[in-house]
Amino acid sequence: MYIISTVIYIQQVKLFFGGIKYFNPSRKYFSTTLIIGMSTAMHRILVKKLNETCEVQLTIDFWSNRQMRSYIGVTVHFISN
Repeated sequence: MYIISTVIYIQQVKLFFGGIKYFNPSRKYFSTTLIIGMSTAMHRILVKKLNETCEVQLTIDFWSNRQMRSYIGVTVHFISN
């Protein structure tokens, strides 16, 4: 008995209903289009919510890994009405 392993890469599939074309999103699409758009939308929502609050608690944490690469973690807590 032989085990056959096949991988099919689909770049573009034309769907039968309505002729909608689907493309397999690439790394470039995620990094240049999707993440930038989501980041901008989340920034607008966050600024709007923070403008409506009276008090904000902020926590900042710094650390580095064994290769001395620096990291920062920022946490914001607030209560909205």
